[in-house]
Order: sequence, then C-alpha cells, then structure tokens
Amino acid sequence: MALGDGIRRNVAMISDEEKERLVNAFLQLDTNQFLYPDGVSFWDKQEDIHKAAHAAGQNVHGGPAFLPWHRELVNRLEALLRLVDPQLSLHYWDWTTDPRATPDGAGNPVNLFTPQFMGSDQDNAGPPFQNFESTEGAELGNGHNLIWRQVANGQPSPVIPPVDPDNQVVNTGNGQPNNQQFPQMRVELERNAHNKAHGYIGGSIADVHYSFHDPFVFLLHSNTDRLWAMWQCMQGQEWRLDPSQTYGADGNSPAITGDIQPWAGNQPPLLRPWTPADHKQEVKTGLHPSVVSPPVYDNFNHPRAFFNIISRSSGKVLDVPNTADGTEIQQFTPHGGTNQQWQLIPIYGVDFTFFKIVSRWSSKVLDVPGASPDNVAIQEFTDNGGDNQHWQLVPTGDGYYKIVSKATGKVLDIPGAAPDDGVKIQQYTDNGGQNQQWQLIAIV
Repeated sequence: MALGDGIRRNVAMISDEEKERLVNAFLQLDTNQFLYPDGVSFWDKQEDIHKAAHAAGQNVHGGPAFLPWHRELVNRLEALLRLVDPQLSLHYWDWTTDPRATPDGAGNPVNLFTPQFMGSDQDNAGPPFQNFESTEGAELGNGHNLIWRQVANGQPSPVIPPVDPDNQVVNTGNGQPNNQQFPQMRVELERNAHNKAHGYIGGSIADVHYSFHDPFVFLLHSNTDRLWAMWQCMQGQEWRLDPSQTYGADGNSPAITGDIQPWAGNQPPLLRPWTPADHKQEVKTGLHPSVVSPPVYDNFNHPRAFFNIISRSSGKVLDVPNTADGTEIQQFTPHGGTNQQWQLIPIYGVDFTFFKIVSRWSSKVLDVPGASPDNVAIQEFTDNGGDNQHWQLVPTGDGYYKIVSKATGKVLDIPGAAPDDGVKIQQYTDNGGQNQQWQLIAIV
C-alpha cells in the first residue's frame, strides 16, 4: 500500500505509521497553528459547519442533499489533513465489522479504539483525543464536555453492527427506472446503514448535532461516501457519473440545485471564512463535477466520466489537434473524437476546488504557459502539477461555467467570440461574455 497515492483504504489495513500520522494530523488541526480568522480551529469548525447546515434549513439528513453535502464535507476535511501531512488520505471504517476486532486483511483482528489511534470505545475517548471537547454538556446538560463513546451499547467485542450489507445497499433500486435508482439507494444507505452505524458507536456520535466533535465520525462518513462511490462506479452504469443524470428524480430538488452551504456563503447563518469579508466563498451545487466525481477507494474499479466542453457563444467544443506538448487548444465542430473529450480530476484545496483537465486522446492537461498575460494561447502539456495546469470551475448560475486558471486568475476565452473552426483558445481577463462561458456535457 503506497502512502501518498491518494487512495482511501480500509483503515484497519493501513500501517501503524500511517495511523500515527493520521492521528497527529487530527490533533494538529485543533491547535493554534491552524485557526480561521474568527479564532476557531480548523477542527472545531467542522462541528460548526455541520450545525450551521441544519440551522440554514438544509436537508443534509433525510433528503437528497445527504450524500453530496457530506461528500463535500469529507473532501474538504481530507484537504485540511493534507495541509498537515500531504501524504495522508481520509480512510474509512468498514461498518459491517466491529471496530474493536475488524480484520486487517492478513487474518488478524485490529482494535481501532486504542490510546494509540482512536481512543477508548467506552465513556470519554481519552488519549489521544483527551482534550477534544463536546458542546453537549453546555447545551444538553448531559455532563459530557468531552467526546465520548458507547460502542455496541457497552457489550464486549465482537458485536457486529446492525447495518445492511454493502451489496444490499449499493444494489437497492437496481432494475428500477434510472430516475428512481438514486432516490431509493440514498434512502437505504442513510436509514439502514449510516444511521445505524452512528447509533452503534454511540456517545457523541449518536447525536447528529454533536457527532462532528469526534474524529471517528469522519472514518464513518468516508465509508458512507465509499458506498455511494461504489454505486456510481458499477459496471454498465456509467450514467451515474453524469451530473445531469446521476440523481434521477432528485436532480431537480433545490437540495441538489441550490448552493452548498455554508461554503457558498450566501445564505444565513454565515460562517467565517466563507463570508464576503474573507473572500473564501466557493459557490457550487450538488451538480458540480467536483461533487459528483467519486474519490478513489481501494475495493473497486473507478471509471471516470469524460466531457465535451462546449462554448456558449459558438456551440463548438475544446479540441486538441495532436498529442505533442505545446499543442494549442482550438474550438471545433463536435465530431465525437476522443481529442474532443476531457476528464475532470478534482483537486481539493484548503479554500477552493481545482481541476486537472485531461485530454482523453493524449492524456495531457490544459496548461497556461508560465504566468502569462491576456491573449496567450492555451496549450496541452505533460502533467507537472503546476498551478498553471489547475483550473477552477465557477458556475454562472444558469448551467454554464467560467474556467479560471489558478495561476493567473484569467479565464478560457474565444477571441472576439469568433465562430470558426480552428480558432485558438486563449486566456483573458474575465469580462462576463458568453465567449468565456462553457457547458459540460458528459459522455457516458
């Protein structure tokens, strides 16, 4: 298992060294080294985010937003962990196993609840999270001012959690019309697996309003997301990777089409730093490719969607005429070729989400040559990880996106809104024109 490969794994199967590094990252996020402008630690902000979503009236539980909203939360927390240790991934607890005796893949049971990893399985968590507070005591008067657990209601191990099996979860709705499959699957996943897993761990995690005080909840939610990703990546079901199709009948719900709070920062209660004053707002909906695109997990193949990227002004698509480094990107009439198909690979940052935009034909990425000015042509180039190869998709609010360079802050642009085949794509200062707006159409 390669540490740093970006794959989320069964946490019971990672090395002791990686467990130690993961714990250290959680601890570091709760120190003065990692504070938001309001003085709240990166860690404590996670519980604030969860509570604010409820206060804003979002149905992040019991409705269509449950899976996409929590994917955004988990992806962002993983980015914070990588700020401490870039090689880490946010691994998952397989909730079909007792976390005190979960298989390590080599025929041995592993206890995740030890002073070296996740702390105690009963009462206060203790080391290493002995200082992780909970607001339950102050708000409920239950005496718990620190995170606590009551795994399996205090019964000795092994006690298998009362959750539905993975195969039952991910196959729920199969055979129904496509527009009914996500609605049926997400209800099964939330009610008969996720909710029961929360109750099985007990303590702070048993109460939805306090569960995100406890680091273990992110291992639980990484597993929630893994099951959604498994459903998306089933062989022969590539349509589930298409933002316009994957949610089925839920796709028109305001919970999916509305901006994801609190990160959009345009609906109260506002949380810093996602406010106009702090300039960290990121507006996206459940249809955004970064939300629909599943992270990579260890136990199934991960097909990726490809997209035509279509100009609003000309109706033509991004096209690369050959495979050499430095080839300039052009617009061209759609013809179905792989040189007009692009993979969007999300890269979650501390504040914003960026993408590598990868040609299906050449496997090279969209690239701005250096820190270049207006009118410089966009090219394809071998991936080198530079900011000049990372792009932000900023919704215009009507189904189109501005594609913004991380390096320069400029946008993809068709010079003069020219309609002709072969016109080279450039970067240019954002002026709001339709020649700077793009539609993403999945090819599945």
